Amino acid sequence: MDEKELIRKAKNGDFEAFKKLVSCYNKQCFSFAYYHLKNRADAEDFVQEVFYRVFLYLKRYDEKRKFFSWLYAIERNVLMTFFKKKKKKQLEVEEVFVENIVFYDEKLNIEDRVALFKAIENLNEMEKDLIFLKYNEDLSIKDIAEAFHLSEENVKVKLFRAKERLLNLLKERRV
Repeated sequence: MDEKELIRKAKNGDFEAFKKLVSCYNKQCFSFAYYHLKNRADAEDFVQEVFYRVFLYLKRYDEKRKFFSWLYAIERNVLMTFFKKKKKKQLEVEEVFVENIVFYDEKLNIEDRVALFKAIENLNEMEKDLIFLKYNEDLSIKDIAEAFHLSEENVKVKLFRAKERLLNLLKERRV
């Protein structure tokens, strides 16, 4: 059964179809949450809240849009709610779990991965999200543009600037 069929069935109250839809996006949602929240328990709570809202608002989903874009908008809203509840504008990393670092590349040694992770933490939220979606989730420019309601050219420029900023941050750490 393809995604559109799962969505149609879930919209019509088929709970098994909804569970399958959740299983399709659960890992991606958790990855997004853990990347931003840096805490497994908070990430698990986040995922529950996201899919609770998906369940509540699924009937409002416009099938002309990509489901991932709609889901991503919910994820961003839930993330903002989490930040407001914790009254933190910026989370600090207390521990770095190397096995959970995004952009894992076997060619990078541990020190380089830690440096990359710390440099990413210094990007603004938009830059972090663009880098995450492009390189961790492997989304196309078109999909990212749709998720952010931006033109593809605008996404390319913002992504280029984010990569430049990341490169400069990494260079500063090496000096």
